[in-house]
Amino acid sequence: LKDTIEHNKTGFLFEGETYSQKVDHFQRVLKEVLDIYFNHPDQWQQIRKNAGKMRFTWSQSVDRYYIDLYGGNDV
Repeated sequence: LKDTIEHNKTGFLFEGETYSQKVDHFQRVLKEVLDIYFNHPDQWQQIRKNAGKMRFTWSQSVDRYYIDLYGGNDV
């Protein structure tokens, strides 16, 4: 999902190297999400609108895979 979501713009991300780090970061991000949802409705609506505008096609995925795999952009 990291390549399809921008944190606080089109959704929310959490990460960590270990299970414990992932759980801790998830809890922090969840608190952030709830704060935005309950206390910043305009920001919440903008994130929803941004996410709704996102489109992912197989063609885009293949192009990105090719660039990542071969370092080229002759697609």
